[in-house]
Amino acid sequence: MKARRYANAADVLPAALARKLVRYVRGRVWIPVRRRRRFKTAGDPARNRRIRELSRQGWTVGEIAEEVRLCKERVRQILSPRSTGFSGKTSRSAARSRRSSEPETRA
Repeated sequence: MKARRYANAADVLPAALARKLVRYVRGRVWIPVRRRRRFKTAGDPARNRRIRELSRQGWTVGEIAEEVRLCKERVRQILSPRSTGFSGKTSRSAARSRRSSEPETRA
């Protein structure tokens, strides 16, 4: 049996909203049904830890991608600060703040 891709608005929406829609639309109104994602979006935590470890050991993104059989872009996403849960500053903003916190030594 095939999964339903749409649901009748009368079955999904609150009654008051369904009555308002009837003013503007003739016939039945069908609403797209949210489908569950088939794949995990976070990936394999053990694989991601391994990718980060290889990066710390000095492997390039291309070498890591070949080793774990992912594309380079996915490896970059996993290594990005957002995916690691690291909420610190980026290297540019960290360097900027270091410069601003150092005392002026110009003569």
